[in-house]
Amino acid sequence: MFSHITKMLITTFLLTNVAEASGVVAYWGQNSAGDQGPLRNYCGSTADIIVVSFINSISPVDISLNDQCSGSFNDGTMHCPSVGEDITYCQKQGKKILLSIGGQGEQGFSSDSEATTFASNVWNKFAGGSSDERPFDTAVVDGFDLDLETVGPKGTVAFGKAIKSLFSKDSARTYYLSAAPQCPYPDATLSDYLTQVPVDFTFVQFYNNPSCQLDGDFNFNTWSQYARSSSPNKKNKIFVGLPGSSSSSGSGFVSASVVKSQLEKIKCDPNFGGVSLWDASSSFPNGFAASIKSVLSSMDVSSCPSTTSYSSGATSTSAASTLVPPLLFQLVARYLVAVSSMFQFKLTSPFSP
Repeated sequence: MFSHITKMLITTFLLTNVAEASGVVAYWGQNSAGDQGPLRNYCGSTADIIVVSFINSISPVDISLNDQCSGSFNDGTMHCPSVGEDITYCQKQGKKILLSIGGQGEQGFSSDSEATTFASNVWNKFAGGSSDERPFDTAVVDGFDLDLETVGPKGTVAFGKAIKSLFSKDSARTYYLSAAPQCPYPDATLSDYLTQVPVDFTFVQFYNNPSCQLDGDFNFNTWSQYARSSSPNKKNKIFVGLPGSSSSSGSGFVSASVVKSQLEKIKCDPNFGGVSLWDASSSFPNGFAASIKSVLSSMDVSSCPSTTSYSSGATSTSAASTLVPPLLFQLVARYLVAVSSMFQFKLTSPFSP
């Protein structure tokens, strides 16, 4: 008989390795290519995390998802029931759905107090809290991404600490925080947030910045060093942010073969998380997202060291986690999911199709 303890061990394996395998992240909602489909269209085997974008108004809280919302509440906040249905659908496919704050028309925080209130508002409207006006109805997102680019850092740390505290109120779910800084280090807006809040994923935009983008003086090692030495979360995964097509950014779009050659240089880095794409509407129709998924899946990491040591401040510290090779992780995860199905319970991994 398949014991309860064994089931717990398998579940623990899958959950603790969410951030251990390299994956594909896709931003969705802004329709950069002009032919965006519903969210569920992008929840197949290519993307592991989808970032719905954006919350573009701090006070009052509101969202902008191009043409994906069918109405609004009395206070003018957009109501997007079909997006809510798709979020639930995608989560059932093993995808993690984050909600991004920022984008065009972004508003920064005027004070720590406003940022703390905002954290409470988004918790109630989009996550584990409650509100009479929830844009996605009963759907609950898996966390929040901060993508502030043209405003100052005021309030960002207060927001991060407040929302992390609220996450602890819902023990039934695992919530995540991410950020999307520009590749020049340190980021002008998000530096305080990244060094004082334990974010799980950092989607660095290695484009629109010729001095540090992928086809320039690619500075991934600088960001990896940040994760090891300055991030409160030493397991913080650094993703290589890329445009999904030449029309998705001013500069920085490169072929999948160029991406592969650069990723080969960093694939053994324990803080390497994968690739994030702006955005789904451009990178899926042209096949770029699928090509990136193939690049990541085919990388030979058998010779990578299983552990890494790094120095944090004046103290030499052993890495908190083991680098699980993506292919090995996927094989083991799929095997465990297959075994679990024989005993009539379901386990899924966000980094497995």
